[in-house]
Amino acid sequence: MVTFTLEEVDDDDIEWDLQQSFDAMDDEKLGRLSIDAAYTLLLGLGYMRDYKLRDRFTTEDMTFAVRALRREQKVKNGEPFSKDDGDWVTMEILKQVIEMYSFVLQRDRSAPVFQSAIEGIDQGHKGFLDASDVQKLGSSVGDSISKKEAEAMIEVTRRVLEGEREDDATGVMSRETTTLDYGHIQQLLSPPEDDQEGMF
Repeated sequence: MVTFTLEEVDDDDIEWDLQQSFDAMDDEKLGRLSIDAAYTLLLGLGYMRDYKLRDRFTTEDMTFAVRALRREQKVKNGEPFSKDDGDWVTMEILKQVIEMYSFVLQRDRSAPVFQSAIEGIDQGHKGFLDASDVQKLGSSVGDSISKKEAEAMIEVTRRVLEGEREDDATGVMSRETTTLDYGHIQQLLSPPEDDQEGMF
């Protein structure tokens, strides 16, 4: 099986991934997530590298940590704290939780989770993704995606994997040093030579 590795990942790249994922899960754009959503985000990004340590960081542990951090934050600001305030996680608190549980929450940079996800989405085991795969994934979660939208998603993903990022101020994709061994990704996801339209 073809694999790929993340190379020379610096703190800015890790924080960018975390922020992008946080923003994507924050549907209502309130700047916060539920504890369950934040826990799922960490798992999805590969932070639970050693599955044998899963009992050392559960949603209950995360709830305890979040409440402690929010209490500390409110005391610092001279505000009253109550458990009834609701259990939600801001980006700042999420980063503090990662620091608190750094013995468990170490990011897996070999990214087998990503590869497994690709294989799970790839209908017919073609070895690459096309617009129909993205549309099928959308319909499975109740979201109707047009072929044009699916192709646009594939293009943006391809550009990000190649190390391009969108500049928030200009909205233009800018080239940055890639943090992925892209040759392996290209080999894993490339369609046959004769049919590359709408695929990455």
